[in-house]
Amino acid sequence: MASRTSRPPRVPALLAACGIAAATAAMATAAHAGTAPLSAASTTTVPAPASGVSRVYGGDRYLTGVQVSRSQWADAAGDSTGRAKAQAVVLARGDTFPDALSGVPLAAKVHGPLLLTEPTALTGATAAEIQRVLGPGAGQPVYILGGTGAVSPAVEAQLVRDGYAVTRYQGSNRYQTALDVARRGLGDPSHIVVATGDGYADALTAGPFAAGPDAVNGVPAAIVLSDGQSLDPATAAYVSGKLVAAGPGDCAAVTAVGGQAQAAVHSVTPPGVCDNPLAGADRYATAVAVAQQFPAGPAVGVATGGGFADALTGGAAMAALGRPLVLTASAVLGDNPRQWLVGAHQNGVNATVVFGGPTAVGNGVFGQLQDIANGGQGLPSDGLCGAPNNPYGFNYCGAGAEVTKTQVPGDICSYFSCIGSAPSHESFWNGVGYLEVCNDGDISLSGGRSGACSSHGGEDHPVWKR
Repeated sequence: MASRTSRPPRVPALLAACGIAAATAAMATAAHAGTAPLSAASTTTVPAPASGVSRVYGGDRYLTGVQVSRSQWADAAGDSTGRAKAQAVVLARGDTFPDALSGVPLAAKVHGPLLLTEPTALTGATAAEIQRVLGPGAGQPVYILGGTGAVSPAVEAQLVRDGYAVTRYQGSNRYQTALDVARRGLGDPSHIVVATGDGYADALTAGPFAAGPDAVNGVPAAIVLSDGQSLDPATAAYVSGKLVAAGPGDCAAVTAVGGQAQAAVHSVTPPGVCDNPLAGADRYATAVAVAQQFPAGPAVGVATGGGFADALTGGAAMAALGRPLVLTASAVLGDNPRQWLVGAHQNGVNATVVFGGPTAVGNGVFGQLQDIANGGQGLPSDGLCGAPNNPYGFNYCGAGAEVTKTQVPGDICSYFSCIGSAPSHESFWNGVGYLEVCNDGDISLSGGRSGACSSHGGEDHPVWKR
């Protein structure tokens, strides 16, 4: 398959730090009709994050979204913080992800935050934040993602009463909503990104990429959704049209993020036409594959891969900065993002913004990120990098020596989850190779051999011993 055609990425001016305060304001009233998206020619400069490692979060996902907005967008009446002036707000339901997945590039285009609301009533803190950044009922645009089952008519009615010009992007399902955002919200851009709509992780890390390296003349790429490894008819036709219109040798028109989207795009790729797959063994590796598309720069965002909300609102903030968002497990920064972050800091990153509180991105991960920022390798304090506690120094850090069969202690299955049935784990001990972690978390002794982990999602990475 041909590789991505080289082109200079769009790198917006980099912007603003994480000042955090509670959002309070009264709501004004007025009535306005819906409005069209802002012109791509409209520009906003967002201030760069402060150097070092910082954390932006609130007491729940709605308050975290508010705090992310407050870290980047100024008071409507103006202030002395250096934050940018928002020109619009994108609003999505906060209890589930499907309709929100296409929202990050839209927020980048309309120059404003992406905020979350409860589906049946406009969340109070979110309402106050909309007023703070747009002003009280000045006819400013608010874009709702999803139909009335996602964000209720009551939410829309309150926004209209409060004086905002409301536009709703919607379809009969998540795939149609994404297409509506692509066509009406983003003006049918020449580049699109395909990610699975069955999960959230790939689409959320794709958001800053769509607004940054994949943008064309300042217009973000659109995110459209696959149904796992397939495409519904309307999305298939849309993707096929972009592939054909791209012309020979242009592999940038359609980017597939994640293995499922890659398979879906390949199902409609005409002979002789190429696309650009970005995928890894898991969501964390896929996020790194996407982050590698960005040019060297001063900032990076980090959010949990175990939930969508913080990565959604944080991803919109990183899209405004033109910088990537990587994912982490809550308890430990895995080897793949850790190694990439080490290299990124060596190549110019001086600000890491963590989106979400300690229950989302644990203090251990925060400590690893601080170590990386200080020039270290970001290894966890226990030196195991997420491996189970064990007396043998076996770890997931990607450092040390591979563990061959002769080096495996007889009680290893007391510490690790071995393939095969307990207590004998015969299929584990029949393995020949090196100690390997399968994609389902079990370990195998057939690392590097054909068929290793074949019933466990395939091979992920070796186990190492220092």
